[in-house]
Amino acid sequence: MTVISTQETLIRCAGLAQEKKAMNVRALDVRKTASFTDYFLICSGTSDRQVTTIADHIEGTLRKDGIRPYIVEGLRRGRWALLDYADFVVHI
Repeated sequence: MTVISTQETLIRCAGLAQEKKAMNVRALDVRKTASFTDYFLICSGTSDRQVTTIADHIEGTLRKDGIRPYIVEGLRRGRWALLDYADFVVHI
């Protein structure tokens, strides 16, 4: 079994977001300033539907590899979404 690092998973998430045409994709290393996570991946969508699509694509793809978020917030309305994987957080 191959173990993928948090950084590799974060880079993969950035690619998955770009596959769904996310804009302004940025990864932030917050290890020195935040105690609750190591990295933030931040990106934008142009509509509620796109925000939901990006989040669903990231979550569904990682889930196939056995990586599940601890918390998912904001998907109901689609204006924003937060996927908390403990070591990194995806905010769309």
